[in-house]
Amino acid sequence: LLMILSGISTDPVNLKNNRKTIGGLLKFYDWTTLSRNVTTFTMFGNHGINAADFTVDIERNKAVEGFRANSNADVLFLPIDVSEKFPNLAALSAFGCMIKSLIPKNFKGLTSLELLDLHRNKIGYIGTQELRELTSLRFLDLSDNFITGLAEDSLIKLTKLEVLDLENNQIKCIAFSIDSLIQLRTFDVSFNRIVAFPNFYFRNNRKL
Repeated sequence: LLMILSGISTDPVNLKNNRKTIGGLLKFYDWTTLSRNVTTFTMFGNHGINAADFTVDIERNKAVEGFRANSNADVLFLPIDVSEKFPNLAALSAFGCMIKSLIPKNFKGLTSLELLDLHRNKIGYIGTQELRELTSLRFLDLSDNFITGLAEDSLIKLTKLEVLDLENNQIKCIAFSIDSLIQLRTFDVSFNRIVAFPNFYFRNNRKL
């Protein structure tokens, strides 16, 4: 495994599952939202994730803080148990893919994750358990999906969340609570089908 601080490694990192082998590169990548550079695992654009039980089959690496699998129509799922390989992951981005659903094992143990960018996918619903372990999350982008709703308590553990972007989805009714999101400063639900907000909906969100 070759780690570098600038440019791109010339050596691929192999990932395997029971259907195909894909590759990735480690590089020093500027995550502007986090205002810092982090060592990032980046998937090759011509390979994908086609199994719901896909795991990252490389050695555990505490130095990797970013995972990118962007703009890839062959990425149908997020990998599971990512924290076992990248325990200090701070940023995960898989925008512009074909992900239709999330499961709790996608984010199990990712208690250091600060940024999750899944905009421009096919996600339809966010349930109660999927995001519960993301207790350090600050930025969540689920815009440009097909989300019809979020479970009432789907976000209650995200007490450090600052930005929640749900723009351009199919949400009709605001049934999910944001009471615990006391750090929230940006809440974008434009271009949905929302008619009205519940009374006193923003009572605990004083930074909005």
